[in-house]
Amino acid sequence: MTGLLALLGHAQAADVLFVDATPVTLDDFEVAEELYGMVVTAAKNEGLSFDGVDAIRTWAGEDGDTCWDVDACPANLWDRTDARLAVVLSVGQSPSGLEVGVRLHGVDEAAPFKVIRETVAPGQEGAFARTIARAARDALPLLPDRKPVGGGPILVIEDEFVEGDEPERRPDPDPDPRGDPDPADTKPDRTDGRPDRPPRSERDPRADRPPSDQAVRARLRADEDRRRMGVPAGAYARYEASGLSREDWLKAARVRAGHGFLELHGGYGLGDVDRGYGVRLRIEEQGTDFETLGRSTWEGAGAGGAPTFGFALGYAPAWFLDTSVAVAVQYGTKYLNTGWECTALCDPPASEYVHDPVRAVQAFVEPRLRLFPVATGVVKPYAIVAFSVLLHDGFQVPDPDFVDYPDSPAGASLGPTAGLGIAIDPISRITIFAEVPGTLLLTPARTGSDGEVALAPGRLVSGGYVVRFVGGIGIRL
Repeated sequence: MTGLLALLGHAQAADVLFVDATPVTLDDFEVAEELYGMVVTAAKNEGLSFDGVDAIRTWAGEDGDTCWDVDACPANLWDRTDARLAVVLSVGQSPSGLEVGVRLHGVDEAAPFKVIRETVAPGQEGAFARTIARAARDALPLLPDRKPVGGGPILVIEDEFVEGDEPERRPDPDPDPRGDPDPADTKPDRTDGRPDRPPRSERDPRADRPPSDQAVRARLRADEDRRRMGVPAGAYARYEASGLSREDWLKAARVRAGHGFLELHGGYGLGDVDRGYGVRLRIEEQGTDFETLGRSTWEGAGAGGAPTFGFALGYAPAWFLDTSVAVAVQYGTKYLNTGWECTALCDPPASEYVHDPVRAVQAFVEPRLRLFPVATGVVKPYAIVAFSVLLHDGFQVPDPDFVDYPDSPAGASLGPTAGLGIAIDPISRITIFAEVPGTLLLTPARTGSDGEVALAPGRLVSGGYVVRFVGGIGIRL
């Protein structure tokens, strides 16, 4: 009997594959199934055409199971479906909620073009399921169309045979089309030391294909995500492999980017932390008063050592950079010396006096940068670059009855600052640091001369720099 049967070739007509959620541990099966059910419900509400776990198992068996942990999945599904997008889930539990990983794979692309990792708080599972469904919905218009896998109707014609005859059986196909080669077809090894290139029919047709627009978009999305996190490419790769949510990974890795901070510090300064002022006058008697005929002054910094304390407010725009403004109080000592000489017959003809030193306070104001060579880890060395303004008060000189000494006004010294430091981040929001900034003071001492004065004002020895040894604690906001 001859029969003619028209059988329709089955093509899996769905746009999205929602493969079964992979539990992180055996204890996570129940929560994984619950969240997966919410995602499927959200996908239906979004009007998506999709295959869920039951449909996928009818045409792919167990190839879609535990897809998150299988490198070959979902690539092993594309040749059996018309879908253009696969959504792969991983679900685990933590004290703060569900740790969910989501990967969106475009057709024929080994790497996902979007990865989501979130800690979903209790009660927020439904909202996050809707977020996943909407991400799939929004991704579909960006993916290319596919030709149907089924290829249309298949006509099968049965040959006529009589009872007792058996139709000719074809041998089962080799499950591996590249199985063991026939010895007769084996080619001799190359003599140039290079391995034989497999025939074109045995090569993956995607191997020689340039990156698709989808792959480019995936890389751009990853780069944008990395920039938002403020980490370099190597650290971002470790984040992707960690399985942690973005927030948890940033805390664990002690990434400083994207945080403001407040710091308090204290230490000891060495160098030009003292100030001195000297003045000499030439006078002559005019009746009952004295007239000043000349003056000579010197005012400047002097070498010493004293404590320093301060604070800083700043922001870290990137993993390698802290920006801040630091204000510090630098203690020191003020030295004053005065004197006069008389051109007429005075008794005595001259007098010089060194006043007792007094404690003084100067203020550092510094816009500064810290440069970090590493993005992650508990211990981070860094370099300091800043410009310092060292503010100081003036000298109010006590006058005897017959002499009017000029006072010295307040002023400032300027100079660049550079140094090294080390930051220790024992927990995600706290930093303990120690640093040694050195400031080169470029403002010279001030001198003045008006008329001839034989006596010279006293001066301090200056090094032209201040080096501070400080440590402190910082809080990231």
